Amino acid sequence: MSTRRAGRGFTLVELLVVIAIIGILIALLLPAVQAAREAARRSQCSNNLKQIGLALHNYHGATNAFPIGAKSQRGGWGHSWFVGVLPYVETTALYSRFDFISDNNGWLWQPAQSNFQLCNGVKISWMLCPSSNYPEFQDSGSGCMQTAATYVGISGAVRELGFTQDNRQRPCCGCCGNPGETDGMLSGSGVLVENTSIKIGDLTDGTSNTIMVGEISAYGYTDATRINKTADLRGSVPHGWVMGGSDQTVIAGDYSTWGAQDRVFNCTTIRYPIGTNIMGLPGIGWNHGANNPLVSNHPGGAQAAVGDGSVRFLSETTELNLLKALAVRDDGLSITP
Repeated sequence: MSTRRAGRGFTLVELLVVIAIIGILIALLLPAVQAAREAARRSQCSNNLKQIGLALHNYHGATNAFPIGAKSQRGGWGHSWFVGVLPYVETTALYSRFDFISDNNGWLWQPAQSNFQLCNGVKISWMLCPSSNYPEFQDSGSGCMQTAATYVGISGAVRELGFTQDNRQRPCCGCCGNPGETDGMLSGSGVLVENTSIKIGDLTDGTSNTIMVGEISAYGYTDATRINKTADLRGSVPHGWVMGGSDQTVIAGDYSTWGAQDRVFNCTTIRYPIGTNIMGLPGIGWNHGANNPLVSNHPGGAQAAVGDGSVRFLSETTELNLLKALAVRDDGLSITP
């Protein structure tokens, strides 16, 4: 009669060892998975900026100029440069129905406005960096839920702290008494500027040496302790991607002795290094700081669309005056990337 040997099972010690090995393998694998996911998100962000850069060039091809960065509408709130590029980024339907005539066509705070109804609840994916942890929509007034863009037009750079190549700037802003909002400085020396259409020929530094659009896709801190990471620095907050400006200034000279004028949305003037994220520094505010800095959740820096249609990753170690030179279209400085 044959006998059957009972199979030997795992001991408790062996089972614990196997579980520990599996845990170690998962721990080793997770950073690689996270890195791969971030690489994919960064690639998508770069593609968004590529689309925006090409759209700006297509707009220029059709009109012989880039769009106005932030437009005043007869002293009311006009629209931002985002509206101009809509037909060139597969959002023609929005553009074709946009009300360009009414006063305050960029400030969507009344449900009766046609642009309020047009933009409410519409998600525009190419305006959103996928690495951002911001909410995708922002109530821009009386319930109009607009896509809260994480990209911002570059208006130029502030002349200070050793950067003396430009003098086209004015104080900002006349509203709303919050820290960082009444001591900003807005420039007219970039590509997407207030009440002015810039042409490629104006980029005398060369298109490859001038940035047009950057990203503000990460939170800032409300104080220097870096505990309360809640500050929303986006150029589209709190009034949405459609909002431009209301001040009728054309910044062609140095108006730094003027009183503070009104805000400009969806644009920023470079004043701080990439990654600066402390709310309340001069010009950094939520409604809306003229000098809100470029900052992202991509490790080590932020991305920008360049005047030649390419996309460049700008490191947090980029020297400030070099960054300012990239933001100014015609300072005559020689730039080594």
